[in-house]
Amino acid sequence: MKDRKPLRIAVIAPPWLPVPPHGYGGIELVVHALTEELVLAGHEVTLFASGDSTTCAKLVSPYPKALRNRGVPWTNCTFSLVHIHEALKHQEEFDIIHSHIDSLDVFFAKQVSVPFVSTVHTLLHKRYPEDLRTEAYRHFPNHKVVTISHDQKNKATVALDYIDTVYNGIPLKEYTYSNTPDDYFAWLGRVIEYKGVLGAIAAAKKGRAHLNLAGVIEKPEESFFEKRVKPDLDDRITYIGEVSGKTKNSFLKNAKALLCPIEWEEPFGLTLIEAMACGTPVIAFNRGAIPEIIAHGKTGYIVENVDEMVEAMGKVDAISREECRKHVEEKFSSKKMASAYENVYYSLVK
Repeated sequence: MKDRKPLRIAVIAPPWLPVPPHGYGGIELVVHALTEELVLAGHEVTLFASGDSTTCAKLVSPYPKALRNRGVPWTNCTFSLVHIHEALKHQEEFDIIHSHIDSLDVFFAKQVSVPFVSTVHTLLHKRYPEDLRTEAYRHFPNHKVVTISHDQKNKATVALDYIDTVYNGIPLKEYTYSNTPDDYFAWLGRVIEYKGVLGAIAAAKKGRAHLNLAGVIEKPEESFFEKRVKPDLDDRITYIGEVSGKTKNSFLKNAKALLCPIEWEEPFGLTLIEAMACGTPVIAFNRGAIPEIIAHGKTGYIVENVDEMVEAMGKVDAISREECRKHVEEKFSSKKMASAYENVYYSLVK
């Protein structure tokens, strides 16, 4: 990096949550980690995010508060389009523009005169007919994209102008390592069926283990929680609510292992590297990018079903918690992520 000229970089975050988020918000956590590392590396960075965000970069936003806090539904694309438009009004001030708003940014691509690249944080293959993300990329195949896992790229059902795969990274100083966990397993995520909360409960019941559930319940999922999750809560299985910051750190580092019986092709899974950064092994279903994140037998176990998950829970003490932390340091630090993105930027800036 020392021989390369610092860049003027625009980073566009989704406007729905602040950067960093106060609770739920994986994309916003990644954007925050990336932005801060780029500033530390000497680049002139402008972050386009909600006005209640916190950053060392220059902050610009048409919205003083995160849209989720205003009750704006995720499906309302108008606000995101205005947000992207606001960033692109300043395009001549930048050497490169890096967007983290999936698919909607491609509609502006031909209006941008500087290098413009997007990180795709969601699936790129059709899950259902209403999947507008893949439809957008289908009509704009020349828009330059970065994927967050090889599995995500390899399973894409649309043509992409693929630049690179860059794994998500986290600032390790914010995650405290522990080698003395308590007697519970953890599940963390948005409380929705495809995130695997029911599988985690089933595994805990079958293994007669203590399980602490943590995560956000969005309004559309309130009925799911009341009907499918709440009836199974008891002395062994508890829901502690949404966690963030030091509370999330404590929740993860004190767990025997993080359970991730996901029911979809997850393109990354940020909670996995957060847990391992605390020294906590991960036991996950073999879906999506899981094999790229977990070193089977070294930082956790990759399993096929609930029965195999229960078996893995019984031998989790064989996993070195020190090895879990080391694995994240080597592959998933925010510094490593930022360095990879710098390489992407310099490959596009002429």
